[in-house]
Amino acid sequence: MVNPQIKTELEPKDRIIFALDVPDLQSALPHLEFFSGRVGMIKVGLELFVAEGKPIVDAARQYGGGNNVMLDLKLHDVPITVQRAAASAARLRPDLLTIHSDGGVPMMEAAVKGSSEALRGTDFFTKVIAITVLTSLNDSDLNDIGFANIHAHDALSHLIENRARLAIKAGCHGVVAPAFAAKKIRRLANSFNRRDFVIVCPGISLSGKPNPSQKSSGTAEEAIENEADYVVIGRDLRDAEDKTARIAEFVKQIERGLKARGK
Repeated sequence: MVNPQIKTELEPKDRIIFALDVPDLQSALPHLEFFSGRVGMIKVGLELFVAEGKPIVDAARQYGGGNNVMLDLKLHDVPITVQRAAASAARLRPDLLTIHSDGGVPMMEAAVKGSSEALRGTDFFTKVIAITVLTSLNDSDLNDIGFANIHAHDALSHLIENRARLAIKAGCHGVVAPAFAAKKIRRLANSFNRRDFVIVCPGISLSGKPNPSQKSSGTAEEAIENEADYVVIGRDLRDAEDKTARIAEFVKQIERGLKARGK
């Protein structure tokens, strides 16, 4: 089923998801006013959703004539709880809803089921996408929490690929993963005949350099060339003095990425 709210043919700007990482609705409104219609989607994260709840999702969806919304809650709990939470979240009609793949296949299956059942009989469809790994983690962090012992070399890549495989098995509609991993995930999805599988790359900046909160980062050009569908951009847009010019810079990167992959 195709979500009628999401374009099937994406312009370069439509591939940008703006991370609305602010503390409250009042802080969000100026950004909604500016970015509505200038990017493809607005991301509402955990901090803002906990502070404001349904009104912020409604505002993001309806502002400026309407926006696509990514509700980034990273749901992670026992399967029945996640199923019910995903159903409640889906009723808010986000286009994308995130869960955490760390909960395993039964939990991810429950999220997909809850979301689908909540919207049955409507013309709306929320895509459930799984976080493969937090951008704040690197190989050293994985070693600290016990993952790196399995693959001493390149533990992060192994973990991302394995979790993407589990997300596909669970029926998720896509994943969130670093730019460097997108190409492998695309090949993996295609091998399961999941050519509609959505890949979202977070931690995107013009330089692609890591920052204190995001160790797995990349550029929009890298992500799109590696066959990602969307890039999540926060502070590089939010804090730019000339936001129009900054969007144009990211659009150029996306265009180069599309050209490199023959699109």
